[in-house]
Amino acid sequence: MSIAETFIANMLQSGDWKCKAGQRHYIDRWCEGYATGQGYDSEEFRGVLLANWNNVTRWNKDTKSHETLCRCMERIGDLAEKAGYALEWSDEWTECGGCYKAVRTQPDGHGWRPQYWIIEEDALYCRDCADPCEVAADCVGDARKALPEWITPQSVGYYPVTEDTEYENGWHPGQTDTPDDVSGKLEKAGVKRYVFVVGDIGQFDVRFGVCVRKRDLRRARAALGARVDGRESDLCFDCGHMRQWHHNSADGTYCQICPTAASWGSRYHAFRVKTYTEEKVKGTATCE
Repeated sequence: MSIAETFIANMLQSGDWKCKAGQRHYIDRWCEGYATGQGYDSEEFRGVLLANWNNVTRWNKDTKSHETLCRCMERIGDLAEKAGYALEWSDEWTECGGCYKAVRTQPDGHGWRPQYWIIEEDALYCRDCADPCEVAADCVGDARKALPEWITPQSVGYYPVTEDTEYENGWHPGQTDTPDDVSGKLEKAGVKRYVFVVGDIGQFDVRFGVCVRKRDLRRARAALGARVDGRESDLCFDCGHMRQWHHNSADGTYCQICPTAASWGSRYHAFRVKTYTEEKVKGTATCE
């Protein structure tokens, strides 16, 4: 074992270390690796160390500048990296309560999304350890929460009423949709079980949609004014997916097909799918 490995092992075992400058230093947590979705390969490291890796400084009123009192944590970090550890700041990362791997809790960009869920107070679980059904149950009927993108709504029994970018809220004119307004319309129509989904996150805005149980699809769409791409039949009521336009070269007509079924015959959902001429697709003709 190298000197660097021995020092880090002793520091982890003792909990802290006091330097000659009188400063006490410690490593908050040792994590086995990075949890899924963090953007790092855990196999490259012996583990992830969470701590405050900044140097100890103080403000000098006379010089009006920061003075460095101790560089020990910077040097400890260098030793840890030489020993094969990854370093992260403890105010931006924590450990999963299930697998004890490192999970980022603070954004690192405009489009960042949490790859964890807090089921109970102080109980944080990564996307691999969090139970999808528990996460969905925690989101049902709550306009303050949205189902994370790593859980497919259909897998927990909910189907899209709208596209996940149907509603917009942000700084730009017209971006005034709010989950409270959407949930209010649904609850007024008697739809109490719904979950929100976020389709896109920008620097100044967010786009979201809403999903309900299959039995509530018709009522929900009626309550929200069928705002799916401006067409009444864009959602397949058998599975909740967006239908796609298909051109029949034999007679020149168009029809909407559910993309999730395995065969052409079952994808038509014959008693619910209408056939249109090319003019209807462009919005100028009536349904045949």
